[in-house]
Amino acid sequence: MASGNQTPPNQTPPQNPWGKPPAGQQKGPPEIEQLFKRFFGKGAPAPKSEKPPEAAAPKKTNVWIAIPVVVAVLIVLWAFSGIYSLTSSQQAVVLRLGKVDNTQSVVGQHWFPRFIDQVYVVNTKPADPLILNQVLLTHEGDLVNVELAVTYQVDDAPTFLFAQNDPLSALQTMVSATAQQVVGNTAANTLLSSGNAAVEASIVNGVQTLLQQDPLGISVAQVKLTSVTLPQTTQEAYKQVTAAQTAVNTQLTQAKVYAAGVVPTAAAKTDAMVQAANAYQQQVVLAAQVNIAQFQALLPVYQQYPAVTKTRLYYDAMEQVLHNSRVIVTDGGDKGNNNYYLPLGNALVPAATSASVPVTSTAQSATANSAQAVPTLSFNDKEVAQQVKYVRWAEAQQ
Repeated sequence: MASGNQTPPNQTPPQNPWGKPPAGQQKGPPEIEQLFKRFFGKGAPAPKSEKPPEAAAPKKTNVWIAIPVVVAVLIVLWAFSGIYSLTSSQQAVVLRLGKVDNTQSVVGQHWFPRFIDQVYVVNTKPADPLILNQVLLTHEGDLVNVELAVTYQVDDAPTFLFAQNDPLSALQTMVSATAQQVVGNTAANTLLSSGNAAVEASIVNGVQTLLQQDPLGISVAQVKLTSVTLPQTTQEAYKQVTAAQTAVNTQLTQAKVYAAGVVPTAAAKTDAMVQAANAYQQQVVLAAQVNIAQFQALLPVYQQYPAVTKTRLYYDAMEQVLHNSRVIVTDGGDKGNNNYYLPLGNALVPAATSASVPVTSTAQSATANSAQAVPTLSFNDKEVAQQVKYVRWAEAQQ
């Protein structure tokens, strides 16, 4: 009889859950420890082969050969990863440990140690301009649609990269503000015409001034007004305003043409009148000087014979005053009364009743010098005396 601790021949011996299976009965996958020892060459035994010991060849891995190869491959990959190239329109900013170290602008291949340095390549001359579309207010209060093409270049790459989070947006804001200021001082007709060079130059100068105050590493080379149009809602009103301005300009042109024809004629007349006035002035001055000379010549005679000289001067003056007068003084005859006649022409005397009044020889001699007979009207002595007093008073005033 078999003992109690023997295992029946057809049954598997009991497994130890905390230990290893009996020798010669391990048929599962190799343990992790064995794999680790086998990989690093610790001499762990290989699993037994079903072949005889003479046919199984031992296999060993030399890790000291694999490690340098892996390290060399990694170094080569690291070295090749630091190669970059630059063109004539590019500039590289090199950061070493997060700080700007230098810039590169030489065309060709360059290298930087990755994980130590960082390289940012900036296109300093963009091929496409910056396009802006805005609705702006003109000097007259009109709205216009303006399209701007801004040509810029990067002249300071570090500032362009790190001064602003979005330098192109900041540039758009500067251009928009400057364009509104310039267009606000410009008439709509000027913007709609083809000559906008002055407006474009003013926008460029304004943007450059703002870039000096707040650098972005950008310089603006040109601003072009590619399109200036009126909004659809204001086109009809603008046409009416343009027509009114055209009419005003036409009238102004006609007025200038008329003035060009009238002003020279008026100027000629003015010159003639001025010349005539100057001649009359000279005539009057010369006559006055002649009179002064005559009175100065009579002064010695007046001092010797004052009464006779006064009478003579009075007669001369009355002759000049009454030379063109139609008052006729006649002798009244033996009665001692003088008859005064003031001829008024045919205005007061009807043609049917008008007749010549017979006069004495003195009246006949006076009327004989007349070209034709003149009707007369008789006044009394009192009225004639008043007229004579008035004449004498007027002469005294002169």
